[in-house]
Amino acid sequence: MPISKRAKLIFFFSLLPLLLIVLVAVYMFRSPILIVTDDSFHQLYGSERLRQKKQEISRQLFRRVIPVYVAESAGSDLVAIAVEDAFDLPRAILFPHRYQEGARIFMENNPEIEVFVIGGPQSQDEELFTRVRTDLALDFYRAGLAAALLAGDKEALFFFDTSLNNEYRDAFQAGLRERGFLEDPIFVNAVGVFTAYDSVGCVVVAGPAVRFLEQGYDIPTILFSWVNPELTPNKVKLVFDDSSWALAARAFRSRPEAEGDVLVSSVPQVLRNRLERADFRMLDSFVRAKP
Repeated sequence: MPISKRAKLIFFFSLLPLLLIVLVAVYMFRSPILIVTDDSFHQLYGSERLRQKKQEISRQLFRRVIPVYVAESAGSDLVAIAVEDAFDLPRAILFPHRYQEGARIFMENNPEIEVFVIGGPQSQDEELFTRVRTDLALDFYRAGLAAALLAGDKEALFFFDTSLNNEYRDAFQAGLRERGFLEDPIFVNAVGVFTAYDSVGCVVVAGPAVRFLEQGYDIPTILFSWVNPELTPNKVKLVFDDSSWALAARAFRSRPEAEGDVLVSSVPQVLRNRLERADFRMLDSFVRAKP
């Protein structure tokens, strides 16, 4: 006698609780990912934002994510010890580059555990850990797309630090050109002085140019920073987050088979409440673009 459709549905739904139990068990028994952080980062990044990011990474990797809080004044040995005490045999650990020496010590003592260092310069030496670097060429290309919209018929000003080589300048300009912005951008070292803001329609801050944010110029701004966007002035319209928490999931999924570098782009956030609806939609599409 053939099984009725209703009977099949009843059987299927009767199995759902068992399936959920199995999934939860698998999730809990999988080794977690540890992310090293400190109190100042936590405060500036935002507790709610950090909680949401933790849940997001856990969903994407189907693993628990455990923050390991260390004191900023702690030496490298103490950082390594704090990580060792946090969990036995985690799947992987992500260290911000400021705790790189702690990562080296931990890796030497625990070579069986996968270690990532987020940020820092590309090393020419063979490293035990996987270096995760930001794909600045892609980030600056997308910033160029956004700056072309925000600048309108005025100029685009780009504050940079010493790491802005010709490849990255070209990527930013390529984004501008893609949107029909033909004027050459103004590149200014973040430690330099610039005063001709009357002609500027958009500012990109990709270096330590905090003093511009504190000034009263109401110019649409694109900011490269992991600071909580709610703490920034209203002129900031778009933030590129390159923190360990922003890059963690893609870094883990993109890891090479052998030690080396992983290149991942920052996570952009368009601030909807600071833009007209049409501008928000366009910027949101721009930051998803690839050259």
